[in-house]
Parts: sequence; structure tokens; C-alpha cells
Amino acid sequence: MMVRFLINRPVSVTMSVLAFVIMGLVVSTRLPVSMMPPVDIPEILIKAEYPDYTAVEMERNISRVLVLQLQTVNRLESVESAARDGVCQIRLRFAQAADVDYALIDVYQKIDNATTFLPVDMDYPQIVKARPTDLPVFYLNVLKKEEAKNQSFLETSTLVRTVIREKISQLEPVAMIEMSGFAQPRIMLRVYKDKLQSLGISMDDIEQLLENNNNARGTIRVRQGFYEYDMSFAGSLEDIKDIEELVLLHDGNIFTLKDLAQVSMEARPRMGISLFNRRECISLGIIKRDEARMEDLRDQVELRIAELEKEFPSLQFELSQDQTSLLSYSIRNLRQSLYLGILLALLIMFLFIRDNRTPWLMVVSLPLSLIVAVFFFYISGLTINIISLSGLLLGVGMMIDNSIIVLDNIAQREERGETLSEACVRGTNEIITPLLSSVLTTCSIFIPLIFISGIAGTLFFDQAVAVSIGLFISYFVSILVLPVYYRLLHKGRRTQYMQTQETKHDGEQEAKRRQSSIFERIALFSTIEKHYESWLSWFFRHQWVIALFLLVLLLGGALSWKMLDRSLLPRISQTETVARIDWGLPIPLEENLERSRAFLEAMDSMIVSSSALLGADNYLLSREEARDASQVLIQLECKTENDLRNLIRMARSWLVKRHPSALFEFAPPRNILQDVFGRQEAPLTARLRLDDYSDEEQNIEKLSRIQTRLQAAFPNQRLTAPALKKRFLLSLREDRLLAYGIPKEEVRKTIRIALQHQTSFDLTSFSVTYPVVLGSELLNFRELLHKTMLYHQGDNNEELILPLSDLVELKEGTTMKELRSDQIGRYFPFDFEITAAEKTESEALIREVVAGIPGARVDFSGSIEQSEKQNKEILIIIGISILLLYFILAAQFNSVSQPFIVLLELPIDIGAALLTLLLFGQTINVMALIGIVVMCGIVINDSIIKIDTINRLRKEGYSIIHALLTAGVRRLKPILMTSMTTILSLLPFLLFGGMGNEMQRPLAMALSGGLLFGTFISLFFIPLNYYHLYKKRKTIRHA
Repeated sequence: MMVRFLINRPVSVTMSVLAFVIMGLVVSTRLPVSMMPPVDIPEILIKAEYPDYTAVEMERNISRVLVLQLQTVNRLESVESAARDGVCQIRLRFAQAADVDYALIDVYQKIDNATTFLPVDMDYPQIVKARPTDLPVFYLNVLKKEEAKNQSFLETSTLVRTVIREKISQLEPVAMIEMSGFAQPRIMLRVYKDKLQSLGISMDDIEQLLENNNNARGTIRVRQGFYEYDMSFAGSLEDIKDIEELVLLHDGNIFTLKDLAQVSMEARPRMGISLFNRRECISLGIIKRDEARMEDLRDQVELRIAELEKEFPSLQFELSQDQTSLLSYSIRNLRQSLYLGILLALLIMFLFIRDNRTPWLMVVSLPLSLIVAVFFFYISGLTINIISLSGLLLGVGMMIDNSIIVLDNIAQREERGETLSEACVRGTNEIITPLLSSVLTTCSIFIPLIFISGIAGTLFFDQAVAVSIGLFISYFVSILVLPVYYRLLHKGRRTQYMQTQETKHDGEQEAKRRQSSIFERIALFSTIEKHYESWLSWFFRHQWVIALFLLVLLLGGALSWKMLDRSLLPRISQTETVARIDWGLPIPLEENLERSRAFLEAMDSMIVSSSALLGADNYLLSREEARDASQVLIQLECKTENDLRNLIRMARSWLVKRHPSALFEFAPPRNILQDVFGRQEAPLTARLRLDDYSDEEQNIEKLSRIQTRLQAAFPNQRLTAPALKKRFLLSLREDRLLAYGIPKEEVRKTIRIALQHQTSFDLTSFSVTYPVVLGSELLNFRELLHKTMLYHQGDNNEELILPLSDLVELKEGTTMKELRSDQIGRYFPFDFEITAAEKTESEALIREVVAGIPGARVDFSGSIEQSEKQNKEILIIIGISILLLYFILAAQFNSVSQPFIVLLELPIDIGAALLTLLLFGQTINVMALIGIVVMCGIVINDSIIKIDTINRLRKEGYSIIHALLTAGVRRLKPILMTSMTTILSLLPFLLFGGMGNEMQRPLAMALSGGLLFGTFISLFFIPLNYYHLYKKRKTIRHA
């Protein structure tokens, strides 16, 4: 009734369609655009710092204390800790369903409980909740131009920190800005030691002078009559001149501080340096607001940069690691793929449909469905990202399928002699139920995907919702809109046809007119239709051929499952790499800078651009592991993948030849996809654990032996023992301190002053804080101990002057540079690059090697284990999806046996999909398995409608064979068209690059391979199944 009502009201339908189109176009400009859906990363990062501790002390006294408290946090899956000198990072990974906000509160409580066991003077650990939107969209590198020679790097840093960062932070799309590579100021007082000694002025006198004049202690509220006022002390220190003019009264003599010490403004010792194209820079990480569009952020920042370039001509601004370019490239490729998929699908329509009018309905219906889908994206809270766009592209073929089935059914009824209106009404009503069943079966496949544990299930929620929205909108457009416009479009042709019949009864003019149509002459269907019945009859007579063919597919699928390698994510082509280099020697940051520049200069001919972080970075939200002064992280960009492979080969050779002690690795740059899925481990990581950690030297020797034996057992692997470094162990000579009556703290204080580590106080001026440091000239450490004198006033007022070397003892040793631990305890990782097939044998060999070392044991982790766990879960999802399919089909056919006719083809189609993945060099990964799940829902749609047609024909009295042949011919065209449109709509995934396309490529391959063979099965295997099930029955039994 609804269809009959609508086809007589085309104006009302058109106005309703236009309303949805306008709303869709309006909201399309308001949908947020981002790289990934706004999902929560179930991860919390904790960073604790205590500069006076070595890596071993950090792990034992801080990291272990925190881990013991944190491992009781609810819904916690794993704890990973990495400790280095003065810093440790603890990464907490939670179950995907966990509420990370509540977990964050729990983490704060656990750390509060642990503070009683931590050093009293340690700062409270930094706690960061990981979110995709907290990752910088791009980095803005600020460089001093070479002609600005009079401007120091410290001045540039101060300008960037106080002015430029604030101006960019004011932009509406900017949430926050992180900085790294900048220099911070300090005020240095280098005392004239000889002069102080001759005047009898001690360092304590200088410190007391500074403390007495540090009046920046806030204000006091006072009352004067009826009013209250804020009172502060006059004469507070505000700049260097104030410090220089401080007056010291000693033994009746007056001295200004500048007479006793050199006072200067200089940069603090830097913990890290940033480079862009070998030039030192200040790097600003720009983080966008959740609701902001990435292109708006990029546009506004570029406008602000243009203003800053005019305002500060001595500075140069460069963007790097630009996620907006990656997003634009990926979305542009997806849009191109979407347009090409539509074009190819429509081309199939023109090739198969005999008249030149019906295909144009597809030109209208598909964009209409997509625009209305965008409107429902907005209502359902989806964003435009590579996952949702991929879902739309995946759904294009299926959306066209709905329209094809409806239009073909109407056309067939019209050809059988029904009037145009009756054909539209009956043809649509006849197909509503089986088409709805087809849509539901496809959606029933997608819905279980959101129940995959971990981030994968949450991430692909957008894809499942996008496909479901597209399918349902296409369904309603097909049954409510297309019949209306089909009648309008063919009404004139029908009238002309009736007039022709009245004047030319033999129909010759109409036949001639139809044959003259170009679409009739190129239609593929006519040729296939002529031979289909004979082909089907031949297969009925030679059933062993189909049986053999299906057996080959099943065996090929089983063999492919064993041969295919496993991975968590598909391989995404790269033109960039990140080199993580540890020079293997305790070099200072300045030497690290020289080596890094030499490395970049050697690679200059191969790279387009480069950026580097030397030593520690200052990013609060950084998810990189902590680095020290001897380590560098270098990001290199090439033009092509081949250039990148040559670059890595050349870089390895250069490092081995020039710096044999260096430890290095090359890995793809971190992108938002990797951050969402978590840190990717090596395929197999052997976590070596020792029973006793008390003797560090013995443990180092034991690890060296294990590494040597493992290397001998795995000669093709490049195994590295845990990084070591030399250290000085400074011991106070207790006997001499007691003999001279010198307190220990006095010795420590003298050493801190000599090393410029003694901060007297912090001076704040115009929102900038300057540490005031008391010290002397830095020397070589052994020389410093000999030349630095300790002045001590004895009990009898006798002044003792002793070199520090007489009061301390210096020893050299070796210690761990980094220590890792988890819930179980400390471990030492050895990474193995192996395939999934080699995992079991490799683990057995590693256990055998470790068993030969007393006090050592091993357990395993790695990406192979992660992918196997995820893949097993998806296999369970496939089983659940097939069960849901059975329920839907049983309800549709009103039979418990007929669903098996359809479901029996699924193992064969899965085998075909696996064989396709093997032939095209793919792996078993999350996307490939999701492709198989999706294929199971799509491939049976044609069979559903075909069996529904057979059932209706049998109710009309057709014999089994006659019903099978007639239904086969009637459904031949829609089956071929729907299969080809779906496969061709996936073709752009296979042809074009970009993160979105490459991520979906295994899905498209599995889906295309399954559909290609599934079409043959639907045309020939399904009729055979039906025949064998019902050949002894005269009618269909109803439940």
C-alpha cells in the first residue's frame, strides 16, 4: 500500500528527498574531520624523576615501589616500566571496556599511598591519560635565521616561550602546545675563590647574603582603618643588576657582590636538543581541540605563521610530521576511490541494462543515499575519518545492489506484460521482505565486530555503523524512492510504446528502435543469458566437476591458513623511518650533536627532510621512552619506498663502520593508528629473568653469556645484550672526615657547587623564573677533585684547606643503562624477527639455551602472540555471525533446513578468500579476518533472493527442475550485476595508496576473492544443493 501511495505522489516524494539532501549537505560542513574516530586509548603513562638516582636505584627504589601499588588497579591488563638514570616511565594498559577516567582516580590514590616509601624530596610523578587527540597534529619548528648572528639561542628560546607560543595558543582550534629543544635561562654566580680566601669570606656568607635579600615571598594582608591592603617587602631582586649591587658587610668592610663573583645570565645545561634539517630549532607540538577540524587548525596556524614572519623577520618557521597532510592525502584517496567505485558500478549498470533510462536512476539513487547517510552520521555522532569513509566505500557496492534488485524485479514484471504502475507496485512489494533479510544478514555480520575485545572492536564501531547506515538508507531509497522515479522515467516511453502498438501491430518499429540502442548492442547479459541454462544443465549432469572444484578450494583454503603469516595490522607502505640510536658510550649532549649532524650529512643525498630529538625531550604528553644524553631519535623522509630501503641499508653500513659501539634500530614512524593499537613489539620477545639481582657485575656477566649462546643458536638474528655504561662510584672517607671533624653534608655541598648544581633560590621576573646558581668553572672530574678546595673552620678556629681528592675515593664500574620490569618483576628483553610458523620451535630452542644458565628463566611475549589472540577472537566472532545468519535465514524461509543450503557455501568461500590472500602476499591480520567476516554476510545475499524466487515458483506449481532453471534465469542478471558492482567498488582499495586504502586492502582482497568464487557457487552450487534437499518432496514443507 505504501508503494502504491507514493508512486502517485511524485512531488511529495521529491520534496521529502530534497529536504534530506539539503540537511545532509548542511551537516557535511559541520562534521568533525579527523584521522581516527574519537576513541579512548586505554592507557595511562606515569613519569617519575629523581636526578640523583642511577637506573638501578630508580628501578629498585621508585619503579618497583610504584608498580607494586599500581598492579592492584581495577581492570589493569599489563604494566611495563622502563628505568634510566634519574627517570622512570610506567605504562599501564587497561581492558578496552575499562573506564579510564575512574582508573585515573584509582592511579592517583595508589601513587598517594606509595609516596611514603619514596624519597621525601622527590617531585610528585607526572600522570598522563593517553588519548588520540592529545597527539600533536603537526610540529612547528622555529629556527633562527643564519643572518641573525647577534641573537643568541637563549634569546630565541625566551621569545618563543613567552610570545610566539602564546600567540599560537590563542587560536580557537588549538588545545595546547608542547615545546622541546628550547634553552632555559639561569643566573650564574662564579665566585673569585682566591679573593674570598684572602678576605676570609666563606661560601656560606655568599649564600646567606642571597637568602637575606630574596624577598619574593608573596604579600601580607594588613588593615588600616576601615580598609585592608596587601603589603609586600620593598627591595626584592628582579634582575642581574639587583644581584650585582647586593652589599656584604664583613669584618667592618663593605663589598658588593660583583666584587666577589662574576654574575652572568646564561643558558642552563640542556637535557635535549631538537634539529630540523640539521639545524638547531625549537619544536612546538600543536595539539587540537576534540571538536576542531584538522584543516581549520592547519589554515589558522599558517595564517598566524605569516603574521609572525612579518613581526619577527629573524626567525624561520617550518612544519614537520604533519598529520593534516597525511589526513588530507588519505581522505582525498578515499574520496577518489569512492568516486571511482561509483563510476565503475554505474558502468556495470549501463553494460547490463538493455535500456538507456534505468541506469540513470542509479546515478541519482547512490549519491542520494550517500548524502542522506552523512545526515545520519551527524545524528549518530560519527565523524569523517578514514574508518567511517572506508565503511562508506565498502558499502557502495552493497548499496547499489539494493537498487539493482528492485529495478530488475520491476523491469521483469513489466516485460511479462504487467502495466507500468502494477509492475512498480508488485515488483517492489515482492522484493521488500527478501531484500530486508539480505540487509539484516549483512548488518548481522558487522554488528558482532564491535564486540571484539581491545581497541580493534571500539575502532571498527565506526565502520560497522557506517555500513549499516548506508545499507538501511539504500534499502529505503530503493523501495520508497526508486519505484516513483522509475514510473516517471518510463511513463513517456510506455505511452509511446502503446501508440506504436496501435499503428504497427507487428511490433517491428519497436524492435528496431530497441535494437538500435547502443546499450542493447553492448549489453553483456544477452550473451551470458543465452548459455546459462545449458551450463547449469551440464553441471547437473557432471556434478563431480563441481565437487572436485569445491574440494580444491577447501584444500587450498586449509593450506593457505597454514602458510599465511600472522600480524596484528596490515603492512602500510612508508617513505619515512625513525632511527633510534644509542651511541653506546657515555658521551655528552654536545658530542651527540656532532655525531648526529655527521650522520644526517652522510644521508643528505637520500632524504627529503629530517628532524631529530637528541637526549631527553620536554613533551609532557610524549609516549616515547625516556632518552639520555647519548641517545638520539631521528626521523627521515624519502621520496619513495625504494629510496627508503636504500637509505636504511646505507645508514646501517655507516653506523657499523663509523661507530661500532652504537646500538640502533629503524622502525616506521609512530602514527595515530599505531598509537591507538598500542606499542608494537617484535614478533617474539624473550623476557629473561634472573633469580638474584644483588650482584650487578655477576648479572652483567651472566647476561653476556646468555646473549652469546642465543646468538650462536640464532645466527641470522641480530641480538643485542642490555645496554651498559661506565660509572663513577664516589665514596666519602669516613676516617678522614672524623679526624678533621668535617660534616658529610659540607663535602657534598662543596661538590655540588663545583659541579654547578647548587641552586640558592629562584628569581622570578615578568613571569620568567631564573634559578640563581652558585658555582665555579667546570673542569674534568678527576681534575676537579684535585683542584677544588674545601674550607673548614676547625674547633680551635683553625682554618683547614683540603682538596676534595683527600676526602673522597673514586672508583670506576659498569652498570645497566636501562632496566625494564612488569608485574612479575625485572626482565631483560631479547627481540627475535621470526614468522608465526617459527614461533614454537624458536621458543623451545630459547628455553633450552636459558636452561643451561643457573639462576635464569625465560617467558615470552610479542606481536605474534598479540595477533594470534586477536585472530582467535575474530574466529569466534565468525562462528557467532554464522549462527546469527542461520537464525535470520530460518525466519526468512520459515524452515530449519533451507538455511543449510546457503550456509554450506561459506566454508568454500572462506577457502577462496584465504587463497586470494596467499596469492597476493597478504597476512592473516585483523583487517583480513574482518574482510572474511563481512564476506560471509554479503556472499549469501544473492542466494537468499534466489532461494526465495525458487520457493515462490514452486508454490505456483513449478517442478523442482523447472523452478531451478526459471529462477536461475530470472536471478542471473541481478546476481552478476550485484557481484560485479561490489567487486568493482572495492577495486580502488587494491589500486590506490594512502593509509585508508592500504589499511582496508586485506579486507578488500578477502572480500573480492570470496565474492568472485561465491558468484559461481550461487549460480551453480546452490541449485544443486536445493535439488538434492527437495528432489523427493513435491512441495515445500512449512514449519
